[in-house]
Amino acid sequence: LVLHAHVTREDFAESFRGSTRVAPALGRYLKWFYSRADLVLCPSEYTKRNLESYPIDAPIRPMSNGVDTARLEGFESFREEARERYDLDGTVVFAVGSVFERKGLTRFCELARDTDYDFAWFGHVDDGPQGSATVKRWTENPPANVTFTGWVDDPRAAYGAGDVFLFPTKDENQGLVVLEAMACGKPVVLSDIPVFREYFTDGEDCLLCSTREEFRRALDRLAADPELRERLGENARETAAEHSLERVGERLVEAYEDVLSASR
Repeated sequence: LVLHAHVTREDFAESFRGSTRVAPALGRYLKWFYSRADLVLCPSEYTKRNLESYPIDAPIRPMSNGVDTARLEGFESFREEARERYDLDGTVVFAVGSVFERKGLTRFCELARDTDYDFAWFGHVDDGPQGSATVKRWTENPPANVTFTGWVDDPRAAYGAGDVFLFPTKDENQGLVVLEAMACGKPVVLSDIPVFREYFTDGEDCLLCSTREEFRRALDRLAADPELRERLGENARETAAEHSLERVGERLVEAYEDVLSASR
């Protein structure tokens, strides 16, 4: 039995109403569940360390999620229509994915207040009873320069419309949307957290930030320096290529072959 660990108690917190209170109990369940496996695959060394701390009684092997670059081809052609549809202009700072506080919603909106750029978050907003109060507060009364698009049928619209990818997340197992933005050659501004230090290099294929002021300065640098945007974007595209589905597929085959060999 091979299990892919994409849920941890750490990344479950601050996702929806009550999730932070439930996270410890989830951790106890995941300890039991993942320990049933002959092998647990997880997206990063960071996630492996978290699982080992539960602890999980099974071998754990980190392996990138990979990024499907084929589904992003032609994203540039969506730029004009998407920017017109969502009334975006100039340098557009953007995020992609479901709107959670864990993913840096408050920091995202604070930075919008600190700057004059258009900000857009492309992704589902949970406005039901399970939605968190923080999400409701920001999405129902956002800063004037922030657009929450809601669900977008084709992610290429998001990557076509945006110029600088901003992801001030608090915790990730890897961050697939970061790889997608990189695959599109976008300069990315990320939280300085262990999982991003594991995969990316500050100043080469991304800008890593810890404080609100560091994030603001990074956005201003990128807005004012097209050469920096281009350099980071090109390096980011090369980084994303290292996480191609072909490469990840080869590692998956090796992992399954190892499990089969051990069971004989």
